[in-house]
Amino acid sequence: AGNRRRYTVRQLDDMLGLNTQKELGAVARRGLVIGYCRVSSSGQKADLERQAEVVANYCEKQRYQFRIIKDIGSGMNYKKKGLQELLRLVCEGGCSKIVVNYKD
Repeated sequence: AGNRRRYTVRQLDDMLGLNTQKELGAVARRGLVIGYCRVSSSGQKADLERQAEVVANYCEKQRYQFRIIKDIGSGMNYKKKGLQELLRLVCEGGCSKIVVNYKD
């Protein structure tokens, strides 16, 4: 619909015939992929660990060079240590993609 097509970076690399070694180098040049996981309270630590595991498994399967950042606190609190670190990485160009388990 709309006469548009969307491709992932991996699809473009495959189309260009880049091998695994070149693909990994291309990912490194684009910046680190950040897996961001957050829960609202310390009582949800088990869910935080489960989220981190799901996100890490996804990133590994995609062969991303990644790092997981975890936070505990309200989604309305913008002063969380992990969120501040994530924003700094994005602003400095050190983050190519953010992977989350839940959009909220």
